[in-house]
Amino acid sequence: METLKYILLGIVQGLTEFLPVSSSGHLTIFQQVAGMELSNPILLDTILHVGTLVSVVLVFWKDIRELFVEFFGLCRDCIKGKPNLKNPYRRMLVMLVLATLPLIIILPFKDYLEIMFENIILVGIALLVTGTVLFISDKIRIGKYTAANAPMVSSVFVGLAQMIAVLPGISRSGSTIVASEAVGYSRKFAIKFSFLMSVIAILGATVVQIPDAISEIGSASAEMLIGYALGMIAALISGIAAIKFMVNLINRGKFHIFGYYCWAAGLFSILWGIFF
Repeated sequence: METLKYILLGIVQGLTEFLPVSSSGHLTIFQQVAGMELSNPILLDTILHVGTLVSVVLVFWKDIRELFVEFFGLCRDCIKGKPNLKNPYRRMLVMLVLATLPLIIILPFKDYLEIMFENIILVGIALLVTGTVLFISDKIRIGKYTAANAPMVSSVFVGLAQMIAVLPGISRSGSTIVASEAVGYSRKFAIKFSFLMSVIAILGATVVQIPDAISEIGSASAEMLIGYALGMIAALISGIAAIKFMVNLINRGKFHIFGYYCWAAGLFSILWGIFF
């Protein structure tokens, strides 16, 4: 029974990490509704994040490979004193770094914010906010900026949206995609930029948790570790499915549909917190 719960947690993590409905908020809801008290929460969280990290890397592997190539090329050119930022992937690499800076600023306060939002009612309110943002997203005029011509400073604005999404109940993918569209990115580039940002965010969060996760391994049983591993696989598979589904839906201009879901989930969370 516990193993099944870990698998379900993995599915919830994989789906909600990339669908614009807030993974942290849904994990809070699921654990409270299912009555789960995790003895090794950091270890499980780290393992599930590895699953989602692998899923987005697999889907966007060609872009990530190009970014690695341009990283070394940029380092070489900087040593020569002639940094060339004309290559679209090289420009996008710099933009991704700029977009990540606000997240680094908020990281020291992340734990305090998450503790504050362990209250399922507050998570529900945040989901209502997310739903409203998503509902109006399709009304934003779609721009034409791509990695080749987008103002680099625009990525900082997208990064600020990601910083706000540290709060459970505020969707990271939803916030960054809507922010990208708001600053004039084309729909295709907004989607790609948001998911590539998630690689850095998930990787960073995972690396930070590794020491604490390792310390919890000793107290985890073999059965528990198997359950965690199955949860990771579930997160990987559901993550890939979520990314492809979301890309298809956004390209069809149906992003607002997730707004209805977030409103329903938010209302459910508030009512659950009040009556249960």
